[in-house]
Amino acid sequence: ALIEFLNLSLAALTPYEILGIEPTQEKGVIRQAYLKRSRLFHPDRYFRKNIGSYASVLSAIFKAVTRAFSSLQ
Repeated sequence: ALIEFLNLSLAALTPYEILGIEPTQEKGVIRQAYLKRSRLFHPDRYFRKNIGSYASVLSAIFKAVTRAFSSLQ
């Protein structure tokens, strides 16, 4: 469900929403949120698994998570 939500609304989400945190969070919380989301959406997590069309979706989400983290640093 999270993958579908992020895929459909990725362009409209703020970096905070992509990481799943509030805008008032400290840098340590931002980093923890990034690590959590990057573990969840990293392409290597699904290596050798038949995920079909989700491969490109997961790659796009992972790139958005990385960009969101970079913009908040």
